[in-house]
Amino acid sequence: MVGLLGAVPLAGLSAGGIVLAQIDSQMTFLSFGTTARAARLHGAGRRADAVAEGVQATWLAAVAGLVITVVGQLLAAPVAGLLTGDGRVAAPPTRRCRPRCGSAGGWWGSGRDCRPSC
Repeated sequence: MVGLLGAVPLAGLSAGGIVLAQIDSQMTFLSFGTTARAARLHGAGRRADAVAEGVQATWLAAVAGLVITVVGQLLAAPVAGLLTGDGRVAAPPTRRCRPRCGSAGGWWGSGRDCRPSC
């Protein structure tokens, strides 16, 4: 499906993919850090502490998701403009990233929307 895109939409897709992949990779620390800590607590027989760690991680993830959503809405256009340097190329990633920013379902769901952006 990507082969059907023209040069400008393909460049926009690339810029949007860079932004979303960066956010995803930087937020992986939440799952890695809290999983290990909860596993150590559970292995030490401290089940209540392990559950509390999971609850705390869930709240942290919810707050981080809210912050990413708000910041993503505000900075989508400037970041796309910095990455692309061209308004025609910056428009598609801005349009695609805004609704998906902070949404795990949007990240995976974006593969189903194969229509060209422009």
